[in-house]
Amino acid sequence: MRIEALAAARGVRIGWRPFLLGPVFRKLGFDNSPFVLQKEKGTYV
Repeated sequence: MRIEALAAARGVRIGWRPFLLGPVFRKLGFDNSPFVLQKEKGTYV
């Protein structure tokens, strides 16, 4: 949440790009989102 102010203060340009987490998780060996593996965390997320 502070990256834009920090980057601007140092003259660095941020180029935001959307990406999907599903392929990243699959590459790491997850069949499902790791956020839902724990019942309480999955409910929260």
